[in-house]
Amino acid sequence: MIRICSSIIDFGIHTDITNGKPDFTNLDEVVAEIDAQYHRFLELIGKKPDYFKAMQ
Repeated sequence: MIRICSSIIDFGIHTDITNGKPDFTNLDEVVAEIDAQYHRFLELIGKKPDYFKAMQ
């Protein structure tokens, strides 16, 4: 159902890269988390996100 809707609805990823903290200390962990979320999105939706928004 989601894959059918993805042709008419924009889907994107919203991620909180600081985990609610003012600063993050490990850039490698941030990159790994974003990468994991991106690949999970591809698996679930079947296409690249229409947008990506990093929340702070």
